[in-house]
Amino acid sequence: MIHPVAMTTDAPRLNAFQPHQIVYLACDQSRLYTEVIEILADRRRAWVRPLVLVTPEETLPLAASSLLGLGDLQGWPDAPMAPDLLWPLEQFYPTLDTDFVDLLAMLPAHTAPLSNLPRNGAVSQFTRRLWEVTGVHAQSDPS
Repeated sequence: MIHPVAMTTDAPRLNAFQPHQIVYLACDQSRLYTEVIEILADRRRAWVRPLVLVTPEETLPLAASSLLGLGDLQGWPDAPMAPDLLWPLEQFYPTLDTDFVDLLAMLPAHTAPLSNLPRNGAVSQFTRRLWEVTGVHAQSDPS
């Protein structure tokens, strides 16, 4: 189960984020919500697990259904649907718990068959675009 933590919107510091906290990356009009797995202080990176990608067109669930505590929704698999990321800490923003809970409440209303959604490609496209906009190189976890 994930545990969102409410924080102020001040600029994130190296020790501002904790494991299991929900944070997001923003690019253009899209947001990638992730769970912090570990902070790699010496590399100034966060190891995160993608949970939900929100674009102007759609909301794509990316995490295992059990991780989000939502059960088996319309064939939503109980396995991650996008690889973990290592990304620079300074690009993450804290997520208010109320914002993320509201986002989770919208997921069951998804009408498209979840097995047909292009999740991994959408995450790759988002991270590629964010990399271009910020000029920062990030690494994807091979697991």
